[in-house]
Amino acid sequence: MKRHWRWEIKSLQRLVVILVCFALGGQAFPAFNTPNSVDTEGNTCPLADRNGLSCPVLCVLDIDDCPNAVAPGECSANEQLCDDGECHRSCAGVKNPCLCGQNTTKYKACAAYGRTVTVENYDPGIKDEQIGLACAKQWGLAADNSKAVDGNSTILAVDAWAENATAAAIWGICPEAREPRLTFTESFCVAFYAIVGAEMVIYLLWHVYKRWRESAVVGSRQLCSPEPQQQQQAGALISKKAEFVEDRKGDIQSIASFSAETLAATGVVGRNLRLTTAGLPRDMLLMRGFDSSVVGAGMYWLTLTSTCGWMALLLVVVLDFYGKVRGGIEYGLLANSSTSMSVFIFVWHLAALWMLVVLLCRPRLRNYFRIESPLAQAHVVQVEARRDEAVQTEGVENRLTAWVGRLSASLERRLLLDIAVESCAVERVEAKGCGQWTVLEYHSTRYVLSEHTGCFESHVIDLGTTSAQLLSNSGGLSEQQALERQALIGENLVRVSVPSFLMGMARELRGFLYLYQLMCITFDIRAGAGRVHTVLAGTRIQQSSDGTDGGQTTCILVLRTRTQTDKGRLVQRMAFAGSTGAVFAGQQRVAVALLLAYGGVGFALSVWLMGHDTTAWCYGVFVVSEVCSPLLPAALVAGQSVAAARLRRQRLFCVDLPRILLAAKVRVFCFDKTGTLTREGLDFFAAQPVTCTTAPAFASATAVAPSGPVRLGLATCHAVTTADGRLIGNPVDVEQFRAAGWQLAADPDTLVSPQGDETAHVERRFAFEHARQSMAVVVRDNGGRVHVFVKGSFERIGRMVAAGSLPSDYAAVASAWARQGCYVLALAHRVLDTAEAAHVLQMTRAQLETGCTLAALVLFRNSLRDDSSAAIAELRRGGTRSVMVTGDAALTGVYVARQCGIIPPHARVLLGTMEQQQLENVPQLVWRDAATDEPVADLDTLLATGDKIASCDSGGLPPVELAVTEPAFQQLQASGALDGGLLLRIRVFGRMTPQSKAECIRLHMARAVTAMVGDASNDMAAIRASHVGLALSAADASIVAPFSSAHRSVGACVTLLREGRTALATSLAAYKFLINYATTMSMLELVQFYFSVIVPQAVWISIDSLIAVGLCIAVTQAQTARTLASARPTARLVGAHTLASIWGQTIINLAFLYGAVAMLFRQRWFRCHEFDSRDIDTVRWWLLGDNYEAEIISLVCLFQFVNGAAVYNFGYRFRRSWYTNYLLVVLYCAFMAAVSVLTLANPNRFGCLFRINCGNTDVLKSLGYSAHSIHIDDYNKMAVPDVPPAMVSNQVFDEFTEKVRVKPIPWEGYSRAGLITAEELKQLKDFQQQQANIATSGNSGLSGYIPLLVNLTEKLSSIDALQYLLVVLDELVETDSPSAAVLANMLDTTTHAMFRCMEKKDDYLGLKACKILVGVVVAVKGRAADKFPFAKMFAYLERCLKSELTLVVDVALQVMQSALRVRRARGVLYNEAASCLAQIVDVLKRSQQSSSSLQQQQQPSQQGTSSPGSRVTRGVVAVPQTQYEAIFCLWLLTFERTIAAMLNKKYDVIPVMVEIARSTVKEKVIRVIVGTWTNMLQQASAANVPNMLVAKVPACLATLSAGRNFKDVDLKEGVSQLSGELAAHTGVLTTWDEYINELASGKLQWSAASHRSEQFWKLHVQKMDANDHWVVRQLAKILVSPNSSDVALAVACHDLSQYVKFNPDGKKLLAKIGAKTKVMGLMTSDYPEVRYEALMCVQQIMLNAWRN
Repeated sequence: MKRHWRWEIKSLQRLVVILVCFALGGQAFPAFNTPNSVDTEGNTCPLADRNGLSCPVLCVLDIDDCPNAVAPGECSANEQLCDDGECHRSCAGVKNPCLCGQNTTKYKACAAYGRTVTVENYDPGIKDEQIGLACAKQWGLAADNSKAVDGNSTILAVDAWAENATAAAIWGICPEAREPRLTFTESFCVAFYAIVGAEMVIYLLWHVYKRWRESAVVGSRQLCSPEPQQQQQAGALISKKAEFVEDRKGDIQSIASFSAETLAATGVVGRNLRLTTAGLPRDMLLMRGFDSSVVGAGMYWLTLTSTCGWMALLLVVVLDFYGKVRGGIEYGLLANSSTSMSVFIFVWHLAALWMLVVLLCRPRLRNYFRIESPLAQAHVVQVEARRDEAVQTEGVENRLTAWVGRLSASLERRLLLDIAVESCAVERVEAKGCGQWTVLEYHSTRYVLSEHTGCFESHVIDLGTTSAQLLSNSGGLSEQQALERQALIGENLVRVSVPSFLMGMARELRGFLYLYQLMCITFDIRAGAGRVHTVLAGTRIQQSSDGTDGGQTTCILVLRTRTQTDKGRLVQRMAFAGSTGAVFAGQQRVAVALLLAYGGVGFALSVWLMGHDTTAWCYGVFVVSEVCSPLLPAALVAGQSVAAARLRRQRLFCVDLPRILLAAKVRVFCFDKTGTLTREGLDFFAAQPVTCTTAPAFASATAVAPSGPVRLGLATCHAVTTADGRLIGNPVDVEQFRAAGWQLAADPDTLVSPQGDETAHVERRFAFEHARQSMAVVVRDNGGRVHVFVKGSFERIGRMVAAGSLPSDYAAVASAWARQGCYVLALAHRVLDTAEAAHVLQMTRAQLETGCTLAALVLFRNSLRDDSSAAIAELRRGGTRSVMVTGDAALTGVYVARQCGIIPPHARVLLGTMEQQQLENVPQLVWRDAATDEPVADLDTLLATGDKIASCDSGGLPPVELAVTEPAFQQLQASGALDGGLLLRIRVFGRMTPQSKAECIRLHMARAVTAMVGDASNDMAAIRASHVGLALSAADASIVAPFSSAHRSVGACVTLLREGRTALATSLAAYKFLINYATTMSMLELVQFYFSVIVPQAVWISIDSLIAVGLCIAVTQAQTARTLASARPTARLVGAHTLASIWGQTIINLAFLYGAVAMLFRQRWFRCHEFDSRDIDTVRWWLLGDNYEAEIISLVCLFQFVNGAAVYNFGYRFRRSWYTNYLLVVLYCAFMAAVSVLTLANPNRFGCLFRINCGNTDVLKSLGYSAHSIHIDDYNKMAVPDVPPAMVSNQVFDEFTEKVRVKPIPWEGYSRAGLITAEELKQLKDFQQQQANIATSGNSGLSGYIPLLVNLTEKLSSIDALQYLLVVLDELVETDSPSAAVLANMLDTTTHAMFRCMEKKDDYLGLKACKILVGVVVAVKGRAADKFPFAKMFAYLERCLKSELTLVVDVALQVMQSALRVRRARGVLYNEAASCLAQIVDVLKRSQQSSSSLQQQQQPSQQGTSSPGSRVTRGVVAVPQTQYEAIFCLWLLTFERTIAAMLNKKYDVIPVMVEIARSTVKEKVIRVIVGTWTNMLQQASAANVPNMLVAKVPACLATLSAGRNFKDVDLKEGVSQLSGELAAHTGVLTTWDEYINELASGKLQWSAASHRSEQFWKLHVQKMDANDHWVVRQLAKILVSPNSSDVALAVACHDLSQYVKFNPDGKKLLAKIGAKTKVMGLMTSDYPEVRYEALMCVQQIMLNAWRN
């Protein structure tokens, strides 16, 4: 067994040597093994035969010396014979192939030989000499045993072509001409040098000129903030610019040395400074002015032209390769292939470098060809800003990722790729009557050139801050002012450039989307304007009314427009935001770097394996392109596109697709409360009034508004009004007003009680202010009393009211209601005395609110959404932390958090608030138990204890959760307490302002991927700041949110996370599939490069176009998991889990590929038939797959590509089960079925399309297969059909074999009888034991029992025992090549044992022995075939062929087929076992006769038929299988030229095959007949053409072609081709030639017109005396031949009579050669026609005597 693994062990060593040799510099293929050097046993491989080779042109001095096979034909009257051996109308322009580059030659070419020849023992090193000798033998110029065409043993000496040749004939094989060389001094080369050199000089001169022009204006650059100028602070500018300003001489100076006045207001650096891009702060802009230049414009267009020129130059080089440049001459410009490839590589590199530079410099390219100028004179301003890219990674980076990130960032800084550059056109705007301004637009913000500073500034119109200042503008603007402000601020329009989906591939394609905002809205402005008098952009005006003072129409004053508004800045940030990196952006850089390194190694190995030439460079580039697949970037984002479509179907919309993958990594999900977790709006719950009997105390809460001042306060303390009959205003105010039951009068400030007996008028109304957390109203009732009502948060009211009016349990009661989930407001009341009432309109709000007493607590409640609890529970199961960030009270938030599950029901909640301590003026952070309100002394100790208990899982104390108010949050942030782990312990953030919400989100984002979901405008900032923002609204929040849901359901959060995790998992699966594709493809290419093969072209197309693309898309179609897994999918492209998955699969693939190649090299039928690239036209690279190596590589890798997608489709945590990916399942099954058909099916159209398990038509037919019906190029390598033996199979034979296999043999009895020894019995038992395990272990290891089995076969005589032993031996030979080798090594003993079995009177035993011997010889041919006694085996098979049992004849013919595949066997059968060959022909003739008999028996008039059993079992009957097998044997014989020439002459097989072809219905029989005729015609046309003509083969072929509709297209083509070849032989024959052919065959027929034509004999009678009266003597031979038929005898007598009739000396010649006596003897023949023709001949003899 050791030697069987010898090749594998050596190959493992070679893999190690590859790296060493590469470092030292190695050689091209073959590097480690020489093809076809030795077989598996280490023996030298014999040379194989090679057929299908074309003959070279034969050049002769005298055209008459051309052999008949290549002799030029007779030219027609209007044609002449030219030097190329063909007839043309004119020889002008006809090229003599014998010239070989010379001007003149004395040699002329013979006609081209249209057939191919076979070379025995083909050696690529001397192939020209071998082909010439084979052609000479074919043409009759050399004997069959000749070794050279030297004239001694040949008719005509043929020498090799030489310039001064003198031989009579030479081969037209021109010596390899020296390739023309490119000197690189040609005119087009000089032009290239001149153009490139001149262009470089022009660029250099431009750069020098540009620097000179710009030296005086560099100091005019401007540094400014994108914010409006009046909002800038000089101190901030100074700190930001200190490291940015550089002295004109290059010395760095601090900006602090310059005056703050210069910088504070404008942000402009003085002209004596020079600003550079390096170190540009992130929130600053650098402006540089440029002016156009005619020269620069020309340079810019030169650059564009040069870019196109490089592409055009590459195209010219490619076209020159195909001869499309100089009139069809290949390499007309670049001389030869090697130079052309070298030039292509050189130009390719230069063009790639040029394109890279142009792409990197594209944003700055146009301005580089402009002259920098002062901003005041510039036509274009280049604005530079540092990119603020938010790269999101999975978490903590490893060292490799961090190092690559730093390297990438460093390269970006050095190449200025981190700077965003945009060119803005400078425009002149004019306001009629106001002047002109120079402006530019950058990110929808207008910058105006200042006349004083010469720099651009953005403007804010200052309308004032006090009410008086605002009221001063109530008269509006004049037309002149309006035009001026429009010129300074610009159009109220934000233009957003939305990149198209092809922007990554083509940056030039852009689409534009215009966003419009309505900002000019009217509203009444009153004295003391505040938020109540401010209208936000987008507010819809329901109604307006005239003012009370003079009936003026209400109007508005626009304070801000465009990007100076909050919403404008928000849209600006959205429209011009920096790119958001993918979830694995940092890892992607590392992955690309590793792939490039791997591709570089593959490139180096490819160049080394394929040879150090330019072609190897191309193959190396192929490897790199396969490793760095262009599909890889698409695969990383394919999952998010699929997820976006699924989200859209669920009414969840996404405007930022990369955020979908970020959603997969969300660890913290923050929720707003009202409208998100709870239902929209609040419902009035109760009012709890305060009674003042002895001391203030709370009364019972009531769901109905209490009477008295409390009801009046509920009815009036609000800002509710009506529009179109509906109440509008704050939802809380609306619910409060409805609970009071009052109604609004026509005057919105007048209210009426339900009974109409009370009225109240609102004298003054103070809007709700966040700073005060309250609102107030002054109300006059119908009694004239003036009431002041203040409503606000219970904390604010508790601090505002008189201390004596507060119940002692005020805080406890309010907190208790908050803990129950109520929204708690407090209502305070005061009645003004008469003096105060008189001055109520002059009193300030503070004066009015002073002295109020607590009136009641007003309670509201909103219920939880139906799906909130389920969604929070699902997030918890998915490992996602839920946090509440709300503007409501913290205790209310805690209550709702318990309800929905954010806080576990049994958890202890500690609330952090800021409380005023008695002894301190500064509020302190106090932690209290939210349930008991008890303070917590040491929070850290409590949390540590809780963590310890939780880690021990003791089930003791409940878990501790935290909640904080907004002041407490600010305190914790300021103190740095949140920097530790405290932030992630807080579950509820209460009373949070919009800014505090955003800051809370940012803090969470620093620790984990964070999501925020909300529904209102106060959530916009937090949603925008978060990694993943989700808006449950179609209002303002949805504008900034990457995700928005049409369904106001918290379940959208779960849906988003499920889809995100599925998208990330499928994207990573697609990524791993493509990496596996890259590694597998690189292995495929390196292995094929090692063997110098290329897998078939269709395989490349299938892999790259169908399998890779189709399966990559299918992998991303995995269905979303139904629930969230407890973990999140990895996003580490180079993490341990991902690399283990990729390289594990790669190693498995490599092992299988290596194992498949190793198994191939262990096959004896493969060794010595390996692919040898030295003998192949490697230019036709697409045919380098016509070998076993390429097929094995193709099939193994095809399975691996398909299985790779299936492997990476597995997964159930983030995706559903693999079978739910229906697209992938369908594609996988389809591809697997297709590859399985390629692997397992017999030759078919599909396999031939892939050039796998296929071959040329003749080869397929030779193996018994129908030829392919599609056109494919001929195979690059065609071998003589010397292949493994055909399967010997017969139903009855096989059934009997099964019976023998299971029949018990009494081995113990043989042992007791002494027929076998005890040791033999033990070995036999061991063999049977191992044989029982054959299903799992195969036959491996059974070859050691071969000597035992052969020895027993020689010793035993029992038929049953011998049958069993032969069945076992036959199985081993078929399935185990080592067993066949053992039998071959002991061939003498094996032969003796098998022939002993043949002597037994048992046909099964003898045929099985023959089958075993043939199997051994074919499996290990060479030495075994040379020594094998074929003649003795053929003698036994001859006896079998005489059997009356069809079964025996059938199996004997199959064994004969297998034997005749060995060439030596064919010679032995013809020369030494002629009787066996005669018996094969006899079987064929008997089958043909039986066919005729059966056709007669099957006529309708037949009365009875023989039983099927008799027809099948006895006699050789007309079964097509028998005919096929017999003719197949003859077909194999006709591959030998000698046999092909004599076969019909000896055995008269052509007429028999003609009859069979006419009568059979089986296409396979016709196919093998046509193949036999084709071989006979090609191998020995001179001997077989006459016989074919006489047997009427052309007529038979014409009948088959016209009357049969063959299913096999190639069979039809074969019939047509054979007809054409026969026509070519007979087309120039005269009638006399036809007669000679018929006479030579000995098969005379009356069908020829020449026999009955008297004119024919008159014209040709003299020719009958030529060649020593050959015709007459041949006729005499027919008369005496025992094989002559009666018809031939009659025709011969007739022809002799005609000879005597027209030749006076004919009588004497007949008498001399004895023909007269024989003719006279035939006068008594039994055949009447013979008697008649003999009598007429004797009569002519007598008349001849009389005439003479």
